[in-house]
Amino acid sequence: NSDEEAKPSAMDRLGISVRPAGANLLRRAGMDGEAGLWVTDVDPRSSAADQGLAADVLLTEVNEQSVETVADLEKILSKVKDGAVVQMRILAPGQRGAVSRYFWVKVGAAKAD
Repeated sequence: NSDEEAKPSAMDRLGISVRPAGANLLRRAGMDGEAGLWVTDVDPRSSAADQGLAADVLLTEVNEQSVETVADLEKILSKVKDGAVVQMRILAPGQRGAVSRYFWVKVGAAKAD
């Protein structure tokens, strides 16, 4: 079915790229004991970028549900329609440890250039 093949991934719908955050990465970032997905890139045309979300942070929750794997993220977003806004909790490295922040990001394709 070509409709299934054309369906954007969760990361495309949020405008971010993520990867699993291993123990070494979390330790270097001062986030020992935390779990989540490491944000490696943010599409500058996305709602995430408009809200100020940047790369090199740990995504820990979407809509108050824990996110530890890409499958977790895909499952949560499979229930969210394009145009809806999701709450994302991130941890950012800080001088005195990780800083928790929340972002409200519109789900859907990035804006055209």
